Amino acid sequence: MADTDSDPDVIALVRGPIKIDRLLKGVSADEAGAIACFQGVVRNSPGHGVPPEDRGRHVQALEYEAYEDMALLHLRQLANETRAHHDLSRLAIHHRVGRLVVGETSMVVAVSAPHRQAALAACSEILERLKAETPIWKKEIYEDGASAWIANCMAAR
Repeated sequence: MADTDSDPDVIALVRGPIKIDRLLKGVSADEAGAIACFQGVVRNSPGHGVPPEDRGRHVQALEYEAYEDMALLHLRQLANETRAHHDLSRLAIHHRVGRLVVGETSMVVAVSAPHRQAALAACSEILERLKAETPIWKKEIYEDGASAWIANCMAAR
């Protein structure tokens, strides 16, 4: 599920735990004075886009599904477009698919750049576009066994 032709970028959909330390080490570069990282974590309350009838419920787990080939293609395109706008050294995007429980990491976006402004801006840009545009879907599973598919944050606004 990883895009192996992406050196120096690491783009992947993963079924097991994301190895954050390995990703941070992988985006390190001698010319990089900054590394920005976002780690998404499963929480026990519903997120944006949750249907009104599901508000107030506690989330037990999330299930992520992806159109994998298209998602990897989009993430590669997103990485290339972000590079065109920012002076980056390296970047990594890992997103989990499958079932995750509260406290598990669902995604990591990490970028390195010579300067902090570029690293922070690129990390934020990748995150917002990933959530709004990438064909990855999330289902919230509640303590009572009910579930609801949740719209991407940007699509819900």
